[in-house]
Amino acid sequence: LVKAEYPNAWTDILDAGNQRPPLTLRVNRRKSLREGEVRTYTEAGIACRPIGADGIVVEDPRSVAALPGFSEGRVSVQDYGAQLAAPFLAVKDGMRVLDACAAPGGKTTHLAELMDNRGRVTACDIEQKRLDTVTSLCHRLGIKGVETVLIPENGEPPPGPFDAALVDVPCSNTGGEGVRRVADGGGVEFGESVDPEGRARPAVVMPDVAVHRAGDGDVGRAVDIVAVLALPTGQVAATDRAHHVAADVGA
Repeated sequence: LVKAEYPNAWTDILDAGNQRPPLTLRVNRRKSLREGEVRTYTEAGIACRPIGADGIVVEDPRSVAALPGFSEGRVSVQDYGAQLAAPFLAVKDGMRVLDACAAPGGKTTHLAELMDNRGRVTACDIEQKRLDTVTSLCHRLGIKGVETVLIPENGEPPPGPFDAALVDVPCSNTGGEGVRRVADGGGVEFGESVDPEGRARPAVVMPDVAVHRAGDGDVGRAVDIVAVLALPTGQVAATDRAHHVAADVGA
């Protein structure tokens, strides 16, 4: 299937899936600064490098429980590609935000951190045990203002209105089990919406996820939507517009 879809890049895609993924952390900006954490890790003899706005790549992956600042909630594990999603919503203090596919909570807590715990995030998922991981992560990171909501069998979303929505379909952190996470800082393409075969994509293309910003023009209300779609191969896809989501969050 991969060869048929990407005849000129299929070997690179499969090779990437067999490589060991990096251990990437996101610094909780409410509790620490990335520069300080890099210094702490270096002094502890842990080779690392900064990435993005709040990320740290640990060069020699190890048990996260043994990492400085983990138990205190100063850092959490989140792939770099996933760290790029929440900032696209440009959330501000006091906003109400929907995270439609929230577990295990990385993007949910990132949104809350970006609002400095002064906003509201409604975190949804289809299994209570998955929502429990969101609650646990919020507790460890000291995150407030997050409400978890179990989506019923009929798929009815929580009542709006919301100022913004983040939709990770499928969840890019768990949907590609066994696949190397290639968002390690190389190959991020802003403004070049093409896949490995050179075909146009209507989105910002990143190694692990695609982020598509859309406005809600159907219900007469401006709702910024970030739709994150990931294929099992680690390649990306995106919808032309997220009309179905826009209709739900604006209701």
